Amino acid sequence: MPAVAVRWYGDEPQPGLVEVELTDRHGVVHRLVHKTYFFENDDLLLPDAEYPIDVAVRGTVVAVDGDMVTVRAHHIPDPDPERDLLVFEVERSGLRR
Repeated sequence: MPAVAVRWYGDEPQPGLVEVELTDRHGVVHRLVHKTYFFENDDLLLPDAEYPIDVAVRGTVVAVDGDMVTVRAHHIPDPDPERDLLVFEVERSGLRR
């Protein structure tokens, strides 16, 4: 799912943390802070990089309804303790392969 790394978050734990914004189909911006290697383009996510940087959140398609796709984000726990993993609905045209 397309996203944007907006800033370096911290050096620990290694290899470091970045803050990423992901916009769902309702226009709600979700902010994720996670290790760099959970995002595509992780080789560009460095402390001294010029942000913002286009990245992608890896995920698994769990449902398709017309042009809307429900995707479960890989390896990124949901900050809401009532759910196990983040699930986003995005437009099919916005997905990367």
